[in-house]
Amino acid sequence: MDLDMGQPVTNKTLVETLQQFKNEMLSHFDAKLDTIHNSVHQMQDSLNSMKTTVGELEGRVGSNQDELSRLETRIKQLEKQNSYLAEKVEDAENRSRASNIRLLRVPEGSEGRDMIGFVGQLLIQLFGQDKLPSPLVIERAHRSPGTPNPNPKTAPRPILVRFLHFQDKLNILRLSRDKKELQFNGNRVHIYPDFSAGQRNFSCGCRINLVVHMEDFLKIAPTRLLFLRVVQKCEKVFPQNGSKAIDPVAIP
Repeated sequence: MDLDMGQPVTNKTLVETLQQFKNEMLSHFDAKLDTIHNSVHQMQDSLNSMKTTVGELEGRVGSNQDELSRLETRIKQLEKQNSYLAEKVEDAENRSRASNIRLLRVPEGSEGRDMIGFVGQLLIQLFGQDKLPSPLVIERAHRSPGTPNPNPKTAPRPILVRFLHFQDKLNILRLSRDKKELQFNGNRVHIYPDFSAGQRNFSCGCRINLVVHMEDFLKIAPTRLLFLRVVQKCEKVFPQNGSKAIDPVAIP
């Protein structure tokens, strides 16, 4: 917009000049608005794209949550099945050991090369021939797997004995309970039923509790009756976790 300073300014000239200025401003604003509109459209496109992406992500999250819930349910089912199978395996292992005993504290090397013959003679020596009138039929006898420890202070490995007849095992355990103290070459020998490792851990915890609370038992009469009730409870209850051994004092 140019004005000739040598010419007089008339109303017509002024109007034309203002109109020209208006048109220039409108053109300028239109250009700027077009730029803004383009930017807004781009932002709108971006927002739409983001909205679509967020929708897809929400769908995937929902699908993942459903899958996670399904997996959690499946894991619980598998844990339940695993617990059931573990109990069955534990039961089967203990049943397979039904005719077994464990001899503890028998010095290493005492058996020589004939373990079965040695065990037969050892039982006769411990209980006497009169207590074992019929010969014991031993299917297998061996020490628990492992390397003997040369340290004399270390307890010798247990001897595992399997009888052909279940009644022979019961008879040996009964004789052991009746005699109470068994001696072999100056060593005190112990005889126990042979259970799985899990069952032995529980039994150990139960025996520890019985020993710890023996003082309390001695203060209560009749001691023998109470002790037998505790033992009967321990024989009937076998929790899965060996650390949760029965507290004898808490047993009614």
